[in-house]
Amino acid sequence: MYKAVNRRTGEVVAIKIISIDAPDVLADVRQEIQILSECHHENIVNYLGSYFRDDNLWVRLEDHKVLSLD
Repeated sequence: MYKAVNRRTGEVVAIKIISIDAPDVLADVRQEIQILSECHHENIVNYLGSYFRDDNLWVRLEDHKVLSLD
């Protein structure tokens, strides 16, 4: 996971970069994104969007101060 800052808004987000090297990986990631996009709870990191860049899927997530990245 990485931390990023939106230059226009100053919003800090977490970025998860996923290498999509097999069809089953994409299916798993789509399922994860579907679940995250439907979950809205204070104990679950919010999904903010995703996009492809350099043959990788970049997933934007809410930055959470106590989130463990291990």
